[in-house]
Amino acid sequence: MVNQQQRRKLISSLGLVTAAVATSPALAAIDGHGKHEAKMPGKAAHKYDALIEATQGCIASGNVCLDHCIALVADDDTSIADCLRTTRAMLPALEAMVSLASSSNANLPAMAKVCLALCEDCRVECEKHAHHHAQCKACMESCEICIEACKKIAA
Repeated sequence: MVNQQQRRKLISSLGLVTAAVATSPALAAIDGHGKHEAKMPGKAAHKYDALIEATQGCIASGNVCLDHCIALVADDDTSIADCLRTTRAMLPALEAMVSLASSSNANLPAMAKVCLALCEDCRVECEKHAHHHAQCKACMESCEICIEACKKIAA
């Protein structure tokens, strides 16, 4: 039987692993043209590098925030439930946007519009908890960066 302390430690560890994987330099080095070539110094930047970077940062902090929210709800703290819901809704859309941006898909502007709305919802909820949860503050700040990047692309 796993006690609450062990569960928290496991959830926290999973959040750290998720953040590390999502921000891995190996992911950043993959060329978005589908060639999977490492970027070399002096090589031309991909058209959507800024969007991809902002989105991956939001995914990383969103996963940490989500794991934190899950741990709190598991301890019967339901004050964070709306934060958990908005973060959970945002993450898969951001993953899809990275995929579309990496391949310069024609549907990217429409997806950026959806992600913009989801990031705004998440930012509003995280802002409510930012003063006493560092994970929510980091997620809120990364949502703000992602919102600005989405605005440049959204249809």
